[in-house]
This record gives sequence, structure tokens and C-alpha cells, in this order.
Amino acid sequence: METILRILSLLAGLFLFWTAASAVVSTMLTPRPARQWLSRMVANALHWIFTALAWRIRSYARVDRLLVAHGPVAVLFFLSTFLLVFMAAFGLIFYGLGTPSPQKAFFQSGSGLSTLGILDVSKPWHVITMVASAFTGTIVVAIFIGFLMALYVAYSARESVMGKLALAIGEPAWGAEFLVRLQRLGTTLEDSDISAWIDWLCTLRVNQYIYPLLNHFRSPFPHRHWVTTLLALCDAAAIRLANSKDTRNLHLVRLIAEGSETFHVLWESELARTHRQILAVSTTSWRLERSILDESSPPKSTPDPGISRQDWDWAMDFLSANGVATNPDRQASWQSFCTLRSLYATQANFLAEYLHAVPAPWTRHVQKNTPPRFETILPQLAREYLQKTSS
Repeated sequence: METILRILSLLAGLFLFWTAASAVVSTMLTPRPARQWLSRMVANALHWIFTALAWRIRSYARVDRLLVAHGPVAVLFFLSTFLLVFMAAFGLIFYGLGTPSPQKAFFQSGSGLSTLGILDVSKPWHVITMVASAFTGTIVVAIFIGFLMALYVAYSARESVMGKLALAIGEPAWGAEFLVRLQRLGTTLEDSDISAWIDWLCTLRVNQYIYPLLNHFRSPFPHRHWVTTLLALCDAAAIRLANSKDTRNLHLVRLIAEGSETFHVLWESELARTHRQILAVSTTSWRLERSILDESSPPKSTPDPGISRQDWDWAMDFLSANGVATNPDRQASWQSFCTLRSLYATQANFLAEYLHAVPAPWTRHVQKNTPPRFETILPQLAREYLQKTSS
């Protein structure tokens, strides 16, 4: 009976070792979202804990202070979980190879994995297992250090561009605010450095698809979030196209297409990180560009843009009051805007809700008879306009 128990222990230890090793490779080395069950379990557990705590809080400022720890805690939790699973695996292996008691077997595992070497072993297979556990502990920590460095390099690249955009796009970011600030600076969206923003979108898409944990690393400032900044860029381009006679401006079309592609890809990566399969439909920026430029088949009904007509009319009044040119035919511009924004609104709203982004204008899906969880935070010029028109 004891022999059978030790054989089962050895097999269970090898299974746990393979599970932990595949989780480390999938999470920290493979350049795509992890679908391994242990990684998904850790990600789901952490998200559930932080979300449960966040939904008990009624102040966005306090929610932001809580969730700023989500990304760093997730990294440490992944490392701790993997090391504990490795420790359990080697403990079972030691016991299966003849260590007198399970307690001593796990002491040997901890001694080897931590490279402390506080317990002596003499049997050949025990020596080999001890060396393997020490080697595994060193490798996992080394991989973790490299993974952490890669995360913060990608994080710095994301935040540096957002910092440059902050003066013009507002905090929280909003597309209409962006256009008004460009107008006051004596320029337009078309004359801005759109190619640099497209480069940022591509970098953001690649980095956060490879490292989905970056989705949960929040900006240093509470009113800044990568989802709202990305959404503001897309909305600004969509507003300009909807109000312009030149509806085929290729720079703006590509900006919307790249932004939509980024939302789609990061939506998929977040679903893949927490679900067994990717549920979203694959898309490409060229298909999106072609759908924007194709005027031969207009939609039979108004697509859902994720905002109300009242929100749109208020934004147009805000733009007109600040000297930004708008289309006098509000209905035509609204129809055009709905078509453009429907390309990315679902994914943007999902990510904004899922990641608890700052409640900027146009970042929540309109639901009838459902009040927003937090009051919308307006950027400076929009807030001044609202105070002026309300008085």
C-alpha cells in the first residue's frame, strides 16, 4: 500500500511540475495571451477579488487608489503561486522517491527550491531532485526579473506618449475636448502628427497583447487611463470625418481603423487571459478601412455608437461654441458618426467597464433606466462650458 502511495505521489509531483512549468512559459515567455489553466485561474481569482472590493466603493477616487495595486499584486501573485506549486511538486517527488515522511519531503523541496541547502541528502535520486529544484527556483526567479523589466519598459513607452498627449487631449481624455484644444492652439486634427499616434497605437497593441497584465497597470494620475486616451483619439477622428465634406481623408480613416483594431485585439487578449477560448471575431485594420471607405452600401439602420443623440448634440454645441467647424445637418453627421463609432464602441465600453477606467465622457454604454455608477468627470474646457451654459 505504501509503495502504491509513493508511486502516486511521484506521478502527482511530475504532473504539478509540468503544470507549473507550462504556466511560467505561457505567462512570462510566450508572446501571446496565456491560456494555460493555472494562469487563467490566478488571473480570474485576482480579478474577482479586486472587482468585488471595487464594487463596494462608491467613489471613483477610492476605486482608483485600490485598483492601482492590481497590476503589481498580480505580478507578485503569479510568481508566488508558481513557486508554491513547484515546491508542492518537488515535495511530492521527494516523498515518492523514498523520503521517510511528507513533512521532511516538503522541507527538502523548500530547501532545494530556495537554494538554501539547509537539509542534507545522500541518496542519488534525492541529490538529482535537489539539484533540479535549486535549478528550477533560480530559473523561475531569473525569468520573473526579465518579465518585470519587459513590463515596465512597455509601461513607460505607453505612458510617455500619453503624457505628451495630456495637454491637448485633456484629463480625462475626450475627443471633443481634443478638437477644441487643437482649435485654440491654431491647428486641426488633420494637421497634427497623426503618424506618431498611429505608431503609438501599434506599439500599444503589440505590447499589451503580448503582456495582457499591462491592461491592469494604471497611469500615475487618476484621471488618465489608456482606454480613455485611445477612445478619445478614435472619437476625435470620427467627429472630424462625420462633420467634414472630405469623408475619405485617409489619415483619419487609418487612425480610426488602427484604433478599432487595437480595441478588438486587446478585447480578445483580455478574454483569452480569463476564458478558455477567445470569443471575439478576428479583424484587420484593412478590412476596417475598407468598410469606412465603402460608401456603396450604407447601413439599413443606425448602428449603436454607445452614446445617446443628446450626448452628440451637446458635444456639437460645445464644438460650435468654441469655433470648431461642424456640419449644419446634425442628422447626417449623427448617422455618419454612428457608423464610424460602432466599429469600436462595444470593445471600448467593455474594456472601460472591465478595467474601471476613469468615467470620462462617452466611456459608458447607454442603458435605459440604469444610472451610471460614477458621475461623469468632464475635462476642463467642457466643464467650463457646462458651467457657463447652466448659469
